[in-house]
Amino acid sequence: MSIFENKSVNEKTQEMIDTYDKWPEYARDSYKNSEPLDLPSDKIVFCGMGGSGIAFDIISSLIPDKDIIINKGYFLPKNISNSLIIVNSASGNTIETITALKSASKSKNKVIAFSSGGKIETYCKKNNITYRNYDLKSSPRASIPFSLYT
Repeated sequence: MSIFENKSVNEKTQEMIDTYDKWPEYARDSYKNSEPLDLPSDKIVFCGMGGSGIAFDIISSLIPDKDIIINKGYFLPKNISNSLIIVNSASGNTIETITALKSASKSKNKVIAFSSGGKIETYCKKNNITYRNYDLKSSPRASIPFSLYT
């Protein structure tokens, strides 16, 4: 259920504007609470759809010295080894990202997942996969500062 479900168009628009106005605050707070990642020397595979995947487009442009694959679908690229696989789903319930996470967890690669909860959090806790939680605002796109800086 969307938090916008029972609101008028003007109320929805204003709420999105208010959310975007707070992006610097969200970014700062997420960065303060983040933990550094140990990036491998080989490949990094980012898996995420829509607004959740946009954070990976931004991150990939900031680390040009790494071999980066951005995966926006169900299946991981073939022959991935010595890689860090990072999955992100703002809702934690994106089926493509969950499918990629399950495949990644069966590989010998390092895996870390980001979401605001959902099935991804449950799967990670059950399977001892590194997991980081972040806030979900009105939509995955509105939550980009959380997924980007967490």
